[in-house]
Amino acid sequence: MLNLEETALYDSFSAGESPYNDAIVTVTGTVSYVGPDSYGLPCVEFGDVATGTARVACVIGDTGLAIGERAAIIGHVEGFTQGMVVLKHCQLG
Repeated sequence: MLNLEETALYDSFSAGESPYNDAIVTVTGTVSYVGPDSYGLPCVEFGDVATGTARVACVIGDTGLAIGERAAIIGHVEGFTQGMVVLKHCQLG
């Protein structure tokens, strides 16, 4: 399993097709949002807390994580949409 920082995973998609697409990864980052995603699914986003910019969205149930906290989440990389990398089938790492 690959261990990546949120910025490395995000940057891999900004250059086009990422080698991490369709992979199971552990991504570590700073929580910038906790709540429903645009489809109403429970989500934790990693990104820039100061600007609210999200880089990675992890579909995951209640984690107890708070904005500004560093965390690791394991999930399946589903692609890049709405300006961020999407992970599904997630659990805390």
